[in-house]
Amino acid sequence: MAPAAAFAAQVVRGRWFMAYGSFLIMSAAGATYIFAIYSKDIKSTLGYTQEQLNTVGFFKDVGANVGIHAGLVAELAPPWLVLALGAAMNLGGYLMLYLSVTGRVHRTPPLWLVCLYIAVGANSQAPLILLVGWLPAAVSVAFLATIRIIRAPPRSPVTARREYRAFCAFLYVSLALAAYLLVAIALQKRFRFTRAEYAASAAVVFLMLLLPLGIVLREEAVLFKANITNTPESQARAAPTPALPVATKQPPAAPVPPPATTAGQRLLLSLRPPPRGEDYTILQALVSVDMLLLFMATVFGVGGTLMAIDNMRRRRDALR
Repeated sequence: MAPAAAFAAQVVRGRWFMAYGSFLIMSAAGATYIFAIYSKDIKSTLGYTQEQLNTVGFFKDVGANVGIHAGLVAELAPPWLVLALGAAMNLGGYLMLYLSVTGRVHRTPPLWLVCLYIAVGANSQAPLILLVGWLPAAVSVAFLATIRIIRAPPRSPVTARREYRAFCAFLYVSLALAAYLLVAIALQKRFRFTRAEYAASAAVVFLMLLLPLGIVLREEAVLFKANITNTPESQARAAPTPALPVATKQPPAAPVPPPATTAGQRLLLSLRPPPRGEDYTILQALVSVDMLLLFMATVFGVGGTLMAIDNMRRRRDALR
């Protein structure tokens, strides 16, 4: 295989491109935070009161933040299947919401059904609802083969520092993109943009979304050169004559605990929390005190923030 083709294959199958794909999926899934933009259209089109609209917003937040079912699926299925199910749920939920708001269904759906739509989609002006429905699903489907479990190789201190600098570069690009969007939104509210100016602004955003790909190529180029250096032919030319092994006394092996024999013992072992710093399984997280504390902190901390974000438009209209 030619070096260029080998490098391209390594980039597509590598860990850094998977991280880039994960960033794009998360950026497309941020539509849960723009509920204030389209909530007024849902309220006026479907004839809801403010209390009913708050109920819809509550179920939107429930669908976006309660992920036990997704974790259970991830325990049993590969990541691509989890992404495919999420894309289908997002598209189905928001597509039905779009059809309801635009009047393409025969009658106005009841409140509980709209809450179900937005909870399933959980991520609308009617065109915005449709965009929220298909864009996250399309991005997830595009990276189905990329997002997968990759065992990290052993890392040296030099490698760890280089990876830290790479993630800092990702962070700096995201901060630059956020600053640009803030300035662009402020200018669009103050001045009337032409169609060409909107196109130029969108092009800048698109280019900044592609900018992390340069970081991916840089990191994969370093790994590609290291792999070429560590080929068997290179090592055979550079390796000195091996010295004779010295016999050493092996320490005795640690005693292995007897395996659980009964179903109750196996269940208790599966629910036993891992050491601090290790990954939890879904069953371990459900019965863990640490996860309960994190859940309560999230409910009381993030819940107030989501309420403020969902009602941003109401506060703006009240201050006019």
